[in-house]
Amino acid sequence: NLNCWMHVDRTLTRRRPVLGLVGGNHMPVPHPLLEQLRNYTVLSETKVRGCRFYNSIDIAIAWKKDSKDRPGERFSNPLWFGIPTIGHSYHVSFADYKHAHPFLCTSEACVLTKVQAIANGTLVPAFRKLRDEVRADVNSSVVARMYLDLFKRFRHRDAAFAS
Repeated sequence: NLNCWMHVDRTLTRRRPVLGLVGGNHMPVPHPLLEQLRNYTVLSETKVRGCRFYNSIDIAIAWKKDSKDRPGERFSNPLWFGIPTIGHSYHVSFADYKHAHPFLCTSEACVLTKVQAIANGTLVPAFRKLRDEVRADVNSSVVARMYLDLFKRFRHRDAAFAS
């Protein structure tokens, strides 16, 4: 539902990529993570919102650990826009994508290693697979079909109740 520009499939052009911390407006940024990323420009979605945020970053980090079973938008939204995204493996929904494993971490040191691998191009083939998987999963025709199926089930249920 955001009309942001799609990041092109390219290697990073900046020497030091801009990192974006993806999460809600009450996201506590863990100090150990910021310490690991001190040599990078880091933007928080709490400070820069919407398309301005996504258009300003090269790599996203979905690191908020609040509920294991929350939906995976923090992970899938930046991927939809073509932004390599590193997620915390704590979230079950992030791992639902078959090609997510190379982008999931459990430690701050792992995040730094993944950022470096994305920046030097090592993870480009894996990123393309994950990005394509996410785009196939959440594109507008898939979402429209899911809503139509939901409405059909409601009509069927309402017809059963009326009988």
